[in-house]
Amino acid sequence: KKGMTLVSARGCPGHCIFCSVHLINGREFRYFSAKRLIEDIENLVNKHHIEFIAFRDDTFTVSKERVREICTLLLERKIPLRWYCLARSNTVDLELLKLMKKAGCEMIHYGVEAGDQKILNLLKKGMTIQQLRQAFEWTHAAGIKTVGSFIFGNPTETQETMDKTLAFALELNP
Repeated sequence: KKGMTLVSARGCPGHCIFCSVHLINGREFRYFSAKRLIEDIENLVNKHHIEFIAFRDDTFTVSKERVREICTLLLERKIPLRWYCLARSNTVDLELLKLMKKAGCEMIHYGVEAGDQKILNLLKKGMTIQQLRQAFEWTHAAGIKTVGSFIFGNPTETQETMDKTLAFALELNP
């Protein structure tokens, strides 16, 4: 497919201790409106024959309302586009994921990092093992492929916590 990378928003409200996004882009979420983004996408599709976009926003799904509007406009305007994005597990739900799939989302990349709640807390992920598990279950149920990022060797990490992360990765089946 003829594709490209596109950044439609900057900033992430997360406080993860290992991430530098807040140093570069800040924590405040700033974004193109859905209407502006769709106009840009229509231009890319119509003039440059783009078929696939990798959204490289820090967290594409920070605003569920914005994502719903983007998906609705893609569907209403019948824009033939497939796309990929990055998301946090605590910013999605099954209804949103089904709409994203219908609007062309093929894959979502989640930052999991660890399969041990104490390590997640230490990393200040701001989410639970259950939220991560649920996001992957919902994403698979919606028919969207998943990618997961994992970190080994975190502060206070032990063989036991790394084994839990590996087992969790296998359970999530990214």
